This record gives sequence, structure tokens and C-alpha cells, in this order.
Amino acid sequence: MGDKKHIGKLEADVIVIGSGIAGLCCAGLLARYQKDVIVLESHDLPGGAAHSFQIKGYKFDSGPSLFSGFQSRGPQANPLAQVLDALGESVPCASYDSWRVYIPEGEFLSRIGPTEFLKDLEKYASLDAVREWRKLLDAILPLSAAAMALPPLSIRGDLGVLSTAAARYTPSLLKSFIQMGPQGALGATKLLRPFSEIIDSLELKDPFVRNWVDLLCFLLAGVKSNGALSAEMVYMFAEWYKPGCTLEYPLHGSGSVVDALVRGMQKFGGRLSLGTHVEKIVIENGRAIGVTLRSGQFIRAKKAVVSNASMWDTLNLLPKDAIPKSYQDRIEKTAQCESFMHLHLGFDAENIPEDLGIHHIVVNEWNRGVDADQNVVLISVPSVLSKDSAPPGKHVLHAYTPGTEPFGLWEGLDRKSSEYKALKAERSENFKEIYSSAARETGLHSSLNFSVANDGLYSVTPPCASSIVLAASFAFVPAEKTRVLVSTFYLLPSTFSNFQVLYLDFLVLWRAAERALGPGFKRENCEVKLVGTPLTHKRFLRRNRGTYGPAIQAGKDAFPGHPTPIPQLFCCGDSTFPGIGVPAVAASGAIVANSLVSVSQHSELLDAVGI
Repeated sequence: MGDKKHIGKLEADVIVIGSGIAGLCCAGLLARYQKDVIVLESHDLPGGAAHSFQIKGYKFDSGPSLFSGFQSRGPQANPLAQVLDALGESVPCASYDSWRVYIPEGEFLSRIGPTEFLKDLEKYASLDAVREWRKLLDAILPLSAAAMALPPLSIRGDLGVLSTAAARYTPSLLKSFIQMGPQGALGATKLLRPFSEIIDSLELKDPFVRNWVDLLCFLLAGVKSNGALSAEMVYMFAEWYKPGCTLEYPLHGSGSVVDALVRGMQKFGGRLSLGTHVEKIVIENGRAIGVTLRSGQFIRAKKAVVSNASMWDTLNLLPKDAIPKSYQDRIEKTAQCESFMHLHLGFDAENIPEDLGIHHIVVNEWNRGVDADQNVVLISVPSVLSKDSAPPGKHVLHAYTPGTEPFGLWEGLDRKSSEYKALKAERSENFKEIYSSAARETGLHSSLNFSVANDGLYSVTPPCASSIVLAASFAFVPAEKTRVLVSTFYLLPSTFSNFQVLYLDFLVLWRAAERALGPGFKRENCEVKLVGTPLTHKRFLRRNRGTYGPAIQAGKDAFPGHPTPIPQLFCCGDSTFPGIGVPAVAASGAIVANSLVSVSQHSELLDAVGI
């Protein structure tokens, strides 16, 4: 795989900081282009947010698990599939066509494809919803030809794009516009606008349809439809709702995607050094010339340094006096998505339904918004399709809140402190267990003054504020309301003894997991129980505030390009165009690699992979 802290020669044509999907795609293609490239990864495992790890024979995904398009080929293929194809690698996958949905209206098995979802809409929404969904698909599926007419692998960051993309694919783009007709061509002009503008132009008003579209946008791009780029959503709809489409999960877990990218890179001579912490990007005469490591070693980059870190973390790697003020100001003003809570379980499969699906989505309340914290939970049970993800007779589960966990709740906490452990439990565990533990430790449960405001904001006055979490835990115990027992909250301190408590849904991760696994699931049958927090994200992934990525809204701002104001310094990943998501970050890595080689080399690669 990679050499831990064994770097070899202390120079390369290109240094890539970080081994996320984008960094590995970039490095793999550069190696394919016969460039001397080294990837420096701080963690002891490659993959960034997509890495996998093993405990007691269970193989856990840490990040994405919902994939499609691995088997696609040609100009309209998934960008990650195109990179793997260029590297001569493949990822064996199991195909499936559904995920189970738990929403306020009910529970159902949602199937992808053009017609199956219509049955769910008729049952759980209305005939109006069916008509509006048909109207939406009729409008946007033809747009997918335009959205996918320009393969991301053909794009580069210089005028050479006129040869590798514009001249090469203009005929197919014009053909797609002609096939769409005047009305479709007019719609295609909105591909770089917010997806909500397409929704509004179609006069779609059904609440279920609007909520469902917001959910899909948020899961894919980290923002709702009023901020999601239409081109990205049109691409997704084509992947999930066209005839004959399927979802895919790698037979050996999502870590096998990372393994394939590493194999491909190393096959062409690329290097990967794990446990190698980059301390600073070195700037000399205004240009990026290499990096210094925490060990003090300097590695020279003869051609470029590429950062696969977030824009905020890249900024922190640069010498203060080398950063143009406009560049720094833009990054500091860019809004961030929130972070994650994770629950990883390894458990006995006894009494678990044999027809258990791999993916489950839980939405507790539509009216709070899909981007509200602890309102949406995604669940993956990879062992349903990937049999080597768990020991025989066992299952592995990953439940998480998708970029909605507020970092502010965790900021400043010591990971070894009792406050951190209590908050960890509160944001994932059973309320009664937290209360019992807290009450035993402090004995304050009978001394609280508790009042409820009409707007759901609670005031708590404990005799002393030994812990924000404990004060919150006590607040709801005297009130014997069912709603309280399945809810959680966080505190905003106003003084040392008075708190405002915002009432939120509780039992989020555990309750969602139990709902998906059915009554046969018992917590005591779990051999592995792990809870990850925003501080876990920040620590292991070196992500500023543990963020999911930039909260950039289409129509108001755009994802930055890949060159930076500092010559020879480039960026790739979810802080750059096209944005958040596996296909997007794979494309960003490819664009940077293409930009660092000649047009003729780039064109030869496109010919070789048949696009």
C-alpha cells in the first residue's frame, strides 16, 4: 500500500498533500502521465474521508458508501470510473436498486428508476405529487445530455481546454441542444444556476416533492435546492432515475476504491508516504517550491505542490507573509458546512431480518429542514452486500448525521475530559442511561428549577453549573412526556447558572439504527461500539472544524478554481470546482493533473480511455 514515513528521495516533480479521493486521482493520473509524484498523508491509512479501518475483524467505512457509475464507460461515465479506467484498475461491485426510507409520512422501500418512485408518491404523498414528479423528470432528464456532454476528464485549467474539451466535444454538445429543442435548450442555460430555479420554473408546489428534492440535494452537495448547482443535480437524476439505472457497492467495501487508486498510482511509479505530516508549504521568490514536514525534513517540488486539504487547512499551511490578502479574505469569508456524528457497530446477525437492505435514510421532521442538526440520519450496513466486511454471522453498521452536527458544541472540549464523554453519549446514546449516570455522579436531579417557553426554548437553573451537559440531562427528567424521552438538546450558556436549552430530537443515531435493524437487534449483541464526533473528524482528517466542506450556494458564489494566486500551488478536492461529492472531487483531481501536462499528453490519454 504505502510506506509509513519512508519517503525515499526528498524531491518529486509534484507533491500532493493528502490522499483523499481527489489527491489520489490527481497523483494517479500524474503518474500515468509519467510524472514523478509523491503523496504525503498524515494519517496511517490512505483515503482521507473515504478511508476504511478494521477492528476485531469488522471493516468500517468512515465516509461515503452510496455509489453509482463504477461500471460506466465513455464520455458520460462517472469521473471516478474514468480515472480508474485510465489507471487500468476496476472495482468489483454488487448492484442494487433501492434504499429504505423512514419519513414522517411513513416507511417504504424507495427504488431508483423512472417509474417505481411514482408508486411511493401515490401512497405516501398525493396524485399531485405524482404529476409534479413526472413533470420534473420530463424536464430535467433531457438536460442530462448537456450536463454530461463535456467529460470532466477533458477539462484543464489553461487555454489548452479549447483543444481537449471545446473542439473535441462541441459537436456532441450541439447535438444534445438540437435534440432538446428550443425549450430544453433554454432550460440548459440554468445548469449553472441553483436547482431551485428549475423547480420554481416548473411551478412545483407539492410539499413532499419539494422536501424530497431538498433531501437529495443536501445529501449530494451539502446544501438544499436553493444552493445546489443544477448541473450536479441533473447529473445525479440521470444516474438515479433514468431507465436501467442501478446503485453499486464495492464487494470489498468502500476502502477497495482507495486501494484501486493507490494500486494504479504505484503501478505507474507514484509514491505514497503514510504517517507523513506536512507542517508548511515552502514559498521561495513567490512560488511554491516544496514542503517541510513535522520531522523537519524538506521535500522539493520541481513542478508543483497540490493541496488536497480543505481551503482553510491549506491557508494554515502557508507562511503568513506569502498569502495575498484577497485570497485570505475570500477563504475566511467562505461559509462552512457543519460536521458529523458517527456511530459504528459490529454485531451479531442473529434475529436480524434476512432481507435487510444496505442503505437506510431517516428524516425525523420535514418542517425543521433537512439541514437541521440531528434531523436526518444515514445508515449503511455494508455486510449485506460485502460479505468480508464482517466475520461470518455478523454485520457491520455505519450511521451518521450528514454534515449537520454543530462544531460549536464541541469546540474547546478536551477529548479526554468527562464533559467530552458525556456530550458524546448525549448526541448518540440513550437518554435514560445518560441521566442515570449523571444523577449518580452529582445528586443534583432533585434541585433543578425547570420552565418551558411556548416556542420550545427551555430555561434551566441548576444550583450549580458543573457541566453544561449534566444540566441539560436533568432538565427533562421531571417532565414525564414521551416526546421528551426521544429528544435531545444542546445548551447556550447565558450565565454560569442559567441556560437556554434548544429542544431537538434525541436518540438520533441509536434510535435510527434500531429502527433500521428491527426488534431483533439488541445492543448487548454489539461486539464493537464506536462514536465519532466533529473533534474526531478534525483530528483524523485534519479538517478545519471537522467541516463537511464549503457551504457555497449556486447563484451567490462559485467554487474556486484549482490554481491559486501563488504560482506552482494548486488545490483539488471539495473546496474546489465542481464541489462536494465523490464524482466531483474525482473530477477536481483529474483537472489539476491535466493542467500540469501538455495538451498532447492530455489528448493521448483521452484517446486511450475512449472519451
